[in-house]
Amino acid sequence: MNASLILLDICTNLKMIPLTQLAPHTKATIMQIDGEELQVLLMEMGFIPGDDMILEITAPLGDPISILVAGNNLSIRKSEAEKVWVSIEEARR
Repeated sequence: MNASLILLDICTNLKMIPLTQLAPHTKATIMQIDGEELQVLLMEMGFIPGDDMILEITAPLGDPISILVAGNNLSIRKSEAEKVWVSIEEARR
């Protein structure tokens, strides 16, 4: 995770987690995609950092993962989802 994302995390009270740790039916914002090749592949599919997404469902063994992003249902491998960082806003205490 780079320094600007850490600063964003501190300033906005966002919790960044890998997509694989997101609970089903949870809305999140795509923050970062690790790996240039994967970043290009997912962006071509409409997976753009800054966009909101919803984790629809995970297969019984955790692979693949179905995601709703930009009005489209996409399925990606668990190994790819581990490289996608999303944020969920936590309630202020």
